[in-house]
Amino acid sequence: MEEDIENNDLLKNKIAIFPSTEYPQKCAWLIAKQLSSTIHQNGRATLALSGGSTPIAIYQKLVQREKDSLDWQKVTFLLADERLVENGHPESLKNLALNNLFLPLQIKAENQLLVDLNLPLIEAAKDYNDKLEGHLSIQNGSMAKLSLVLLGVGEDGHFASVFPGEQRLLAVPTKRRGASDLIWLVDDLNLISTYKAPRLTLTPKVILNSEKVFVLINGERKKEVVQRLFTTRNTITEEDMLNFPALALKGKENVYWYLDEDAARNIQTGSLI
Repeated sequence: MEEDIENNDLLKNKIAIFPSTEYPQKCAWLIAKQLSSTIHQNGRATLALSGGSTPIAIYQKLVQREKDSLDWQKVTFLLADERLVENGHPESLKNLALNNLFLPLQIKAENQLLVDLNLPLIEAAKDYNDKLEGHLSIQNGSMAKLSLVLLGVGEDGHFASVFPGEQRLLAVPTKRRGASDLIWLVDDLNLISTYKAPRLTLTPKVILNSEKVFVLINGERKKEVVQRLFTTRNTITEEDMLNFPALALKGKENVYWYLDEDAARNIQTGSLI
């Protein structure tokens, strides 16, 4: 009973630090609890997935410990970003989600909004944009919100596939190909710091318009990332965001930060308030 109360209190915390050994399990519980609450209120939920080593361990815990905690067929899954590689490539988020979530949870194809990796870049961007538009149908003159977006933060400060130097972060009107209010095509490989392949990414506008965003950061190699995020002055400039895009997530009412002790090693708890 005490553990249930403690876990429920976590839902109210905008920032939480967990023991590293408990991190995947705690995050999986938080995700399942949030989705269950949304389903209870609205009948369905939408979850945007991110890739990387941190989410894999959490996805596995969702399957192991939360498989029966909600009706997963009432969750529509989509991708926060995707690497435009050949279908089945080990570096694609689609492949990661398929192996670690969709197959173990037996998610129906109609509940998977995925990038068609068999299409050329521009066609893939248009197809994914159309899928998202169809799902996020206009309600009362505005786009419906995603229920929950999961994000990691790279060592260079990128989130999803929004990398340092991305001028579109500044909300400057652009006619770049593959760009819309919902997604950006990121095909300048000079911007991309990790696996060098063109990307599709949800726009910061869509991400920050979500009901909730969970930012998941763990591991000792991310301690400088966390230090920079939580020691940067409260007034964040455009230059700050261009150099370290994850700063654009700070101070937002719907963004929740979940860290492990290794990642939080360089900061004092008082600085997180």
